[in-house]
Amino acid sequence: IPHRELATSLARSVLPKSYPLADLTYDCAHLIHLPEAFKEADLPLLKEIIGDKVHVPYRLPLIAEGQAVEAVAEKHNLPFTISGAGSSMLILYSLKDEAVINETIKDLQEKVGSTCEIKPIRFDEDGAMLEVK
Repeated sequence: IPHRELATSLARSVLPKSYPLADLTYDCAHLIHLPEAFKEADLPLLKEIIGDKVHVPYRLPLIAEGQAVEAVAEKHNLPFTISGAGSSMLILYSLKDEAVINETIKDLQEKVGSTCEIKPIRFDEDGAMLEVK
């Protein structure tokens, strides 16, 4: 999470007015497999699925640390994406592989640690819950 915010208006302004049908079809065809990939904790499939063509290519250059974080994910062959408008970035990893987690965090700290908060989060299998009082 970069220490400086990315204005939603700027993130929206870089998106094209229209997209090639092939890019939209690519994203939709891949995202349909997202629940299965999460259920199976299939990192190679997740990496392919979140290889977005609709917003990441346009918005990533707006995030100063974006390419460095993406390079760390690529080095460790891990899925990478950004939040909808940016500027938060996400690298997915398996809790079963502590060595990769530690190496990835170390690399992130070296590359962007002074400009970003590196915050490991856990996948919540139950999803978001709304508590009514």
